[in-house]
Amino acid sequence: MIIYISYKFSEMDKFLLKEKLKMLSKALENQGNKTKVFFRDVQNWGDTQVKQEEILPKAYEMIKESDAIFAFVDVGEKSEGQLLEIGFAKAKGKKIVLAIKDGLGYKFLRMIADEVIEFENLDDLINQINAL
Repeated sequence: MIIYISYKFSEMDKFLLKEKLKMLSKALENQGNKTKVFFRDVQNWGDTQVKQEEILPKAYEMIKESDAIFAFVDVGEKSEGQLLEIGFAKAKGKKIVLAIKDGLGYKFLRMIADEVIEFENLDDLINQINAL
């Protein structure tokens, strides 16, 4: 299965985000999946700049090529880009897996997700992925 990993990018510590995405993609790949990560695959972990108007079209293309979207939500403040990615994936009939930190609301995302994984911290999420 090809899985597009969606995440909040703006206002995030890019070094920490990179480490989280590496761990998530490795855990999903260890389950026999292939992952697509915009920050890794298009932006080369920040070494390649992408114009603002090119981000969504490129992300949408990656989602079209994927079987599922893995929406990683570990902060309370919503991301417009992530919400657009999830909505696009839903409209395209892709499986939506919502991985959400315990205590965060997001009731509508929970309703449209095909699967919801709640986690306490990143290690807990990785352990849950490894148990699949």
